[in-house]
Amino acid sequence: MYKEYRELSLNAAVQAMYNDLAGRNRAPPRGIQIIRTAEVKPESVKRPNIQMFLNKDIKFPLPHRVMRVEKKYKTTFKAQRPNTYF
Repeated sequence: MYKEYRELSLNAAVQAMYNDLAGRNRAPPRGIQIIRTAEVKPESVKRPNIQMFLNKDIKFPLPHRVMRVEKKYKTTFKAQRPNTYF
């Protein structure tokens, strides 16, 4: 089985693999055998969920923002829910 993880270090990628296999397949750590680990260059990435993060112009929009109310307009209890779509 071939797996790719987007992490900052090799140790973090191994830990992410253990967590992923434990969560998806309920595999205990003693049942997982790691054959080889390596840092993969961006040109040789195979998985599409990792390739989408290789773009330098990637943006992460914040769709649900709660606007802060000024202190003079703020009340302890409010009868309506906040509007998060702008």
